[in-house]
Amino acid sequence: MKILLINDYGFPEGGVESYIESLKKILEKKGHKVKIFTSNSHPELRHFNDYEYQFINTKSIFRFIPYIFNINSYFSLKKVLKEFKPDVIHLHYIFYHTSPSVLLLLKDIPTIMTLHAHEIIAPMGITINKMCKHSIIGYCPICVGIPNYIIEKFKRFIFHILSNNIDIYITPSNYYMDLHERYGLTNIQKVFNGINLFNYYKLYNDHCIVYAGRLTPGKGVQVLIKSIPLILKIVPDLKVYIIGSGPYYKELFLMAKNLRITNSVYFINKVERQELSTYYRKANVVIIPSIWTETFGLVGVEAMSTGRPVIGSRIGGIPEWLDDGKTGFLVDPGNSEQIAEKVIQLLSDRNLLEQMGKNARRKAKQFSIEKHVVEMEKVYTRVIEKYKI
Repeated sequence: MKILLINDYGFPEGGVESYIESLKKILEKKGHKVKIFTSNSHPELRHFNDYEYQFINTKSIFRFIPYIFNINSYFSLKKVLKEFKPDVIHLHYIFYHTSPSVLLLLKDIPTIMTLHAHEIIAPMGITINKMCKHSIIGYCPICVGIPNYIIEKFKRFIFHILSNNIDIYITPSNYYMDLHERYGLTNIQKVFNGINLFNYYKLYNDHCIVYAGRLTPGKGVQVLIKSIPLILKIVPDLKVYIIGSGPYYKELFLMAKNLRITNSVYFINKVERQELSTYYRKANVVIIPSIWTETFGLVGVEAMSTGRPVIGSRIGGIPEWLDDGKTGFLVDPGNSEQIAEKVIQLLSDRNLLEQMGKNARRKAKQFSIEKHVVEMEKVYTRVIEKYKI
């Protein structure tokens, strides 16, 4: 079949983009024709798209216009549909550069959408704030600001009008499916995310822990940093690699400096996926300290595929792949003491560390990209058949 994947970004921005690249490769190996349609944002970076449209400067005061209706993406996609003639379209992130406007073109084309984030039910994302008493899934002019509130409210209104052109929504976890169903979304199917398994590595003797991901408050890196002085009291030769980039870097670095742990903590800028595996190889334990609701947590499963136990927050979709006490430990979100306790427990017990690492590897195999693609093929076929009736 001919499959068109659509996303805002066509460069390795994060887990979604890594997933899209992997999905295309496996689908093509199985004989399908696959093309990717994205913006040309950040042309200085390596792009993996086949088709692209001109992105709008997000720093412009008029950025809200293309977020609602992007003329560039609309007419570019119209041309792509005429040229490529896809059997099915698979939407990913479309709420910014691409915009909901492209849904106007998809009325008579089998279309699915993977829900990677919370934009449908919370256009500003999950907001962690102390000013408002509403659910963290909600948002209001106080917590997001009046201009953002108006823009995103209108964008969501437009999306819901056009969303009838989406046949099936895919969620990567049971948590995420339940969450969207509670907010009234129907025609949802769960398909666990898939990863390219890394090689399995034997454990080093070094006492090393790793975090990999965006540096934002919701990712909870500050919680990990606060745990480090507690761990150092028992494990003085501890090494901590914090890998990633983001707006919270300066605050995190200053926090480490104030805690006088900079000799033990190494901040590494964002790296390509293959280089990331070298840091997993150095690690004894990988930490996922999120305080916001992760939809799934691909990084954790990737780490487990190398044979590393994971300590992750008991939140969102993380408990669906992290077996507490078997492949690692679950901790309460925001609890630095629990992270320290579990790290010390693992680094002090070599047998437990090795056994959990082996369990983690076995568990990760359940989420291979190959198994994921088999399930996605079933979804594609079901949607295409619907249009033949």
